[in-house]
Amino acid sequence: MPSPKDWTAIRREIRTLKIQSVLSELIEVDFDVESNLLPMKFMYDWCLVPGDTEECVLRTMREYYASITEPDKKDVLDKLEKWLDQTESRLMKIKITADNDSLKGNARRINGTWTSVDSISEWRKQNFLTDEKSQEKDNRSDTIQQIKNPFECA
Repeated sequence: MPSPKDWTAIRREIRTLKIQSVLSELIEVDFDVESNLLPMKFMYDWCLVPGDTEECVLRTMREYYASITEPDKKDVLDKLEKWLDQTESRLMKIKITADNDSLKGNARRINGTWTSVDSISEWRKQNFLTDEKSQEKDNRSDTIQQIKNPFECA
């Protein structure tokens, strides 16, 4: 990964905060800029933000945030709606191509294809374990599931 030349990534995140503040305002949720600026000190280009001390760097970031023109609320909502539509479209493609069992969490990937749990058992018997070993393994997993969590309240 190349070394950063300036604090572009942090500026991008600060612009994103401006959009988040508009969305928060629309749904009537308090948005604290300061608490969102502090975690940015863990970003790789933090050391390139102008300022000698952490407080100076945070002040620079606050000033940059204040200098950004607040986005139009309608524009923010239009972009959010577009993003949600694109996400739904991608999920529909996945739903169409995936096996229904995989969407329910009852499938595993074997040799690059989604396979239902029932056919996994059959595949395991035919290709990997003998019936005896398969049964032995199933018994062990049943026993493990029966062991109570020692930290669980009775």
